[in-house]
Amino acid sequence: MEENYYENIIKKIKNLIEIKEYTAAVEIITAELNQVYIPNEYEDVFHNLYNEAESFLIDFEEDATIMSKQQLIGLLNGSREQQFAAINNLEGLNLRNYLDIISDFFVSDNLAQLKGRLLDLCVGQNIDVNFDFKVNDEIISVNPSVLEAVDDMDFIGFAFDYFNNHLYKNPSLIQICQIALVEKVYSIYPRVFLKDNVVSICQAIIEEVSEMFDIDSIQMLGEFYN
Repeated sequence: MEENYYENIIKKIKNLIEIKEYTAAVEIITAELNQVYIPNEYEDVFHNLYNEAESFLIDFEEDATIMSKQQLIGLLNGSREQQFAAINNLEGLNLRNYLDIISDFFVSDNLAQLKGRLLDLCVGQNIDVNFDFKVNDEIISVNPSVLEAVDDMDFIGFAFDYFNNHLYKNPSLIQICQIALVEKVYSIYPRVFLKDNVVSICQAIIEEVSEMFDIDSIQMLGEFYN
């Protein structure tokens, strides 16, 4: 009876995998593997079926979220808002599927912040490819796998500390200045700001933000949300 039970469960799992009900298959396998006792001859079968179902499930999820190359090209050649949307959408995808498009974008005359942001995404995925990269009118060679991610830069950490220490009474202003700083870093990436210049750059950003926004209104906004 025990043998028939496990054989029936295995048959059901295989049928679920065959009809692409991978999530249901994984749930049943997991429930069986969590039992106190499983006969040795069936335990390996369950583990193999689990790996098979998980593999199909991962591929299925990637296919569901992947962006077609034509979609990406259309967005990157569209409005500024579409370009930002395209790069934001790439964050959760495998960039190795789009290397030819990324290569073209890096040597384009598009906004430096966008190219810097995309390069940083490549760094995050450890893309070991030598790209031509246009900075102003100069073409340089970059390999994301040897670059430091923007979030990991000491400069960013020091700058954020400066904002926190000098603007602590206005948290909303801190956030705006942090965003502005990261945009400036992207605009020169893969080149970097020197840590020695962190104070002067932070002061310049605070001044720019102050000119662009009503600081009193930002202060009131911060008080409203905190």
